[in-house]
Amino acid sequence: MKRFALIFAMAAACGGSSSNPDAPASIDAKVSSVKSVACTGSEAVTVTVVGSTQFAFSPMNPSITAGQAIHFNTTSFHPVKSGTPSAPTNDFEVANGDGCLMFTQAGSFPFFCEVHLFPGTVTVN
Repeated sequence: MKRFALIFAMAAACGGSSSNPDAPASIDAKVSSVKSVACTGSEAVTVTVVGSTQFAFSPMNPSITAGQAIHFNTTSFHPVKSGTPSAPTNDFEVANGDGCLMFTQAGSFPFFCEVHLFPGTVTVN
């Protein structure tokens, strides 16, 4: 019962979806290789959520080049957090599920849905 209450409280804390993907309060990037950027369109790879009973990111493992952005457009019930469910890193977060992050250095950047715990990884070449 406590787990259900925690999940419900986390989902409620997310609030409604934002119509402004550039809202600074919803995006937090704490490492120099990840930057919050305006969602301007076609140059960003869009990551969404698929499924109604088995949740997953689509694409789960986007691959981009350094300097390219990822547009997380996942709705308020799927806030994105860096790391894995068992080891969150707090390097970046898209709290309301809609925002863009630019990855400026090569590497692998795992992320997950903070509420439902399904994972993904951004690979930057």
